[in-house]
Amino acid sequence: MVMKNSMIKLFLVAVSLFALSIGASAATYFVSPSGSDANNGDFLNPWQTLPYAVSQVLDTDTIVVNSGTYTLTSKLVIGKEIDFGAFGGSVTIDASGISGDDAIELQADNIVLLDLTIIPPASGGAGISATYNPVGPSTHANLFMENISVSGGDSGGIKIHGYDGVMLSEVTATSASSGFGIELLGCTGVELFDCVATGNADGQLGFGISG
Repeated sequence: MVMKNSMIKLFLVAVSLFALSIGASAATYFVSPSGSDANNGDFLNPWQTLPYAVSQVLDTDTIVVNSGTYTLTSKLVIGKEIDFGAFGGSVTIDASGISGDDAIELQADNIVLLDLTIIPPASGGAGISATYNPVGPSTHANLFMENISVSGGDSGGIKIHGYDGVMLSEVTATSASSGFGIELLGCTGVELFDCVATGNADGQLGFGISG
């Protein structure tokens, strides 16, 4: 537990220092199944849906997802430098109703994902796809995931392509009917701690790492 907390603190301190260096003022917002997107997103007045929350925040902000189940009707794209997760709570993101797309797509530097269980699309998609933005830089930097669980999916569990500086801690990817559990291609500076990948059709770990 000490190592877990230390890794989080070191990463978040680094991100905070980056924010200070560019004069950013980070804010924390909240989402709850019992909230409303008409709210302002503060602790007492949380938003309700994940896509709306992501659309409202700025780089270096934090989204705290309160415990519960959140159903996605389309892919959740995170294209901002944010911290996003349950922060110790119990959160399930259900994307089983999506067809032909991934559940979550990451397209930015300095993204932190914490404490999430993801149910991937029933057909045609992975649980998490972290990739470079086709209209942006050819690579992104700094991706941290901890206590992330993905079970199922027919395009792999977690796919990370073109990220420099990847740290995965206590990440689980199981039972993908096609693809690898965890796939890392064109990435550098990759560190894995206590990760589990089992029962995936094409293999458990797929590597094409530059360094």
